[in-house]
Amino acid sequence: MSNWIDKYGPPHPPGLLGSMWAAASRVFEGIPGRYFIAGGALRAVASGEETKDIDLFFPDFDAKQETATALWERGYKSEKPRGDSWKFSRPGKPTAIDLVFRRDRTTPEAAFDEFDFTVCRAAAERSGRIWIDVRFQQDVKDKILYPRAFPQPGSNIVHMLKLSARGYILSLDHAKIIVQMIRELPESAANEERDS
Repeated sequence: MSNWIDKYGPPHPPGLLGSMWAAASRVFEGIPGRYFIAGGALRAVASGEETKDIDLFFPDFDAKQETATALWERGYKSEKPRGDSWKFSRPGKPTAIDLVFRRDRTTPEAAFDEFDFTVCRAAAERSGRIWIDVRFQQDVKDKILYPRAFPQPGSNIVHMLKLSARGYILSLDHAKIIVQMIRELPESAANEERDS
């Protein structure tokens, strides 16, 4: 396991972990399936922001299909799948559900490898286990954008701008880290990013 990740099992004390688990457990109770919740929805709960969508990550494609069927049966409508993501929404419910399956994101730890900032590195499993980056709690509290990975610089910069609009700050030191990450990308990845 990465030394950047902390895992907490139940029961969760009042406070940040308790509020994250309360929000996650409502999702688990309302939506059946084999998945974990990760990313921005848990950050939003931790920071008191509005939750616009909830990303559900699956261990395999069949699990994703099972949950899609369950959502249709509950009156959700689906948009056309885009890449790895399939968005569902229900009239009168402002929060969308994104079903995500990627072979390299089937566990919280694997998903974290693709998440750019510490404030996005949070996951909850149906078992009650919560995974967070070791900097997650402090960076959410301070609204600091600390980069861990920049696998798709164009998308990551757009994500940084969205988080900045929510009040998160990228310090000069962190900007230097991002510039270094972009410089260290293989030439093929840099070309791919320019072409997309």
